[in-house]
Amino acid sequence: MGELQGRVAAITGGTRGIGRGIAEAFLREGAKVVINGRDADKGARTLKEIDGGDDIQFVQGDAKVRADCEHLVEETVARFGRIDILVNNAGGSSNNAPVAELSDEALDDALKYNLWSTFWCTRQALGHMIPQRWGRVLNISSVEGKCGKPGLSIYVTAKHAVNGFTKSCAHEVGTLGITVNALCPGAIETDMMMAEGPSAAKAMGMTMKVCSTSSPRSPRSSGSTRSTTSQPSP
Repeated sequence: MGELQGRVAAITGGTRGIGRGIAEAFLREGAKVVINGRDADKGARTLKEIDGGDDIQFVQGDAKVRADCEHLVEETVARFGRIDILVNNAGGSSNNAPVAELSDEALDDALKYNLWSTFWCTRQALGHMIPQRWGRVLNISSVEGKCGKPGLSIYVTAKHAVNGFTKSCAHEVGTLGITVNALCPGAIETDMMMAEGPSAAKAMGMTMKVCSTSSPRSPRSSGSTRSTTSQPSP
């Protein structure tokens, strides 16, 4: 029997990268899992590849949209009767640039993707966790939420906000059997990193270089990641 036997988890952005890895790990420990993402076809493909049967389900939705975040939580409860674990994994940024060149839209988008999605999902989930006096909220933040970095101010700002939100929320519900924590990983080569990494590196006056290769991910395995480094542009 796994450590999460009988628990139910919802994971935003669970069809790829870190979110998918967490979903697979939770399944191995006995949890029932609901993942979400914007692409229905990708969701169906992920379910087929993971091959978790009825223990994992997909709910289509955009983490930048409040109604979709709330729907994920409510649909999790509707399908499995409860929600014990919420993983706010969806996040990222695009159109990174130095502050003097940033657009309002870029910052607004980063805040919706990282901070607002975390807030919307957490608020909705707490409506179920508080009455049952048990819950675990895991916010996937970033090392960028603990330091500053040129050219990535919108992402750095959003992740600092996630960390602050996490600390305050933890104090509010800690006596109710609910823990709220943030995980702050460094760079991990997900498909999002490969898509947005080069432009982010360029905004910092650097280039992104892949240092090693990895084998394709196998279903329900932890998989391997490739490391990346950034080097100053000539």
